[in-house]
Amino acid sequence: MKKIIKCFIFDLDGTLVDTYKANFIAYKKAFGIAGVKFDQEQYKQFFGQRFDEWASKVMPGKDEKEYKKIKKNKSRFYIENARMCILNNSLVTFLEYVNKIGYFTCLTTTASQKNAEGILRYFKIKKLFDYMVFGEDVNQPKPSPECFYLCFKKFGLEPEECIVFEDSEVGFEAAVNSGAQLIKIKNVNQRVGGLARKP
Repeated sequence: MKKIIKCFIFDLDGTLVDTYKANFIAYKKAFGIAGVKFDQEQYKQFFGQRFDEWASKVMPGKDEKEYKKIKKNKSRFYIENARMCILNNSLVTFLEYVNKIGYFTCLTTTASQKNAEGILRYFKIKKLFDYMVFGEDVNQPKPSPECFYLCFKKFGLEPEECIVFEDSEVGFEAAVNSGAQLIKIKNVNQRVGGLARKP
């Protein structure tokens, strides 16, 4: 028997907001301060993954203190670059609609709470979510489905009652593994800049 949809779950980076440029420049500056070259090919390779998973591959052999310093600097530069981000107008309009008519809405992101909330506040869309899962809320990041399980549990829903919107391969895998329905969003980096919405 087909389940009735009750919840919509959205990824942030690359799905709701094109944060690619802001993120890349922030990482490049942060690694640069540490004397490490960081280019777009490296960033593309690790896009959608949590910093803690790949930092040692870019800068091997360093201690935890040095990684934390890069992460802290990156966070500061990222928020300063918020104006470089582009909102996915079509998807946000849909989010506004389903939120208004009573569906549950969730955000699941590998980003830290500080970084994610900074972007949500910048575009004034934080209030559209009933529940949010950030990178530090899970033990296993995507492609683990843990973040989606937290959403199901929060509202007492079956996976089939939820639709996930994702743009990355790790996100697709996580959604499929969770048992939820999946809608693949074309990576916003490939879109025309005219989709930008002013905050």
